Amino acid sequence: MTLNLREEGTGETVSIKRELVEEDGGEIKGNYYMNGKKARLSDIEAFLLRNKISLDSYSFVLQGDINNLIKMSGTERRRLIESIAGLDVIDMDIERSRRDRESVISNLNTLQAVSQEIETRVSVLRAEKELAERYIEMQGGSSAS
Repeated sequence: MTLNLREEGTGETVSIKRELVEEDGGEIKGNYYMNGKKARLSDIEAFLLRNKISLDSYSFVLQGDINNLIKMSGTERRRLIESIAGLDVIDMDIERSRRDRESVISNLNTLQAVSQEIETRVSVLRAEKELAERYIEMQGGSSAS
């Protein structure tokens, strides 16, 4: 199946295609393409969200989901409903934000350690400076130029 959409803002036509392939063992796999290039489902979902195609305007249910709905456990059914409602995109954003936060905390801890090391070094240098100034003062304030 191929769907052609005009991208908002650029007016460019984008072709989205889903191809079903039967793998060894009879399992059906879906391949996705954008403008003829292989794409991930998440890429297509992100494109659709950027162009305001969401639950408010269109709904997408993958083939086989309805048949499998009966066979699913409660947890699996909940995941499917969350996916259809678009909550999985929010969950991905939350997880990405969590990872970014951990990275920022790690960087902050590194910066604090470096800052403490610099402060320690500055304290040592100040003490050495005071000793040097006292030494010069004891020598009578003269410098050997």
